[in-house]
Amino acid sequence: MSVTTSSCSSIEHCSNLETFLHSVTPVIKHASVPLTGTNEVQTNIGFKSAHTKLQDIWEIYDEWSCCGVGVPILLETGESIVQYYVPYLSAIQIFTSTGSNHDNDEDDNDNINLTNLGCSSYEDHLYVQFNESCSPYMRVPFLDKIIELAQNYPGLLTFDINDISPASWMSVAWLVLGGLETAKIDVAGKIRNRP
Repeated sequence: MSVTTSSCSSIEHCSNLETFLHSVTPVIKHASVPLTGTNEVQTNIGFKSAHTKLQDIWEIYDEWSCCGVGVPILLETGESIVQYYVPYLSAIQIFTSTGSNHDNDEDDNDNINLTNLGCSSYEDHLYVQFNESCSPYMRVPFLDKIIELAQNYPGLLTFDINDISPASWMSVAWLVLGGLETAKIDVAGKIRNRP
């Protein structure tokens, strides 16, 4: 597991906003898995991609919840510091295809026809929707909230990434670790603290 590579070659060539987004974007890299069950080295033919579970993504956020994500910030003085941020779930919508084998008792009013959105010709079904109403400082850690939601929506822990629709999304609030200050990222890409 690692974070994505940026088009920036170093912090001096990135805005603070680009550096922040680069630092908090999770990417899971998997090696190919042989179909034959042998340990022989093969070409791409005869290999399949390992499947990514939603739980793989949640584990990255869990690590970040415990330790914070270090984000290099270039100050106006030219000095570089590392500021740590912690993620909290703000909102999530997970859609599954209507042909999916996963159970959901939501009514048909939650179906979305993606043709109208220019995506494809199948309908997706709203599996789970959550909007946090607590202040970020009153929220439970990211994975704790996912586990709480999974009590009613177990697919949050068992779905393969291929089980969910591209219409699925989540919103994450990032708070500065170690203080009662929140981070503000302005349009120019500067990060500054405010009380």
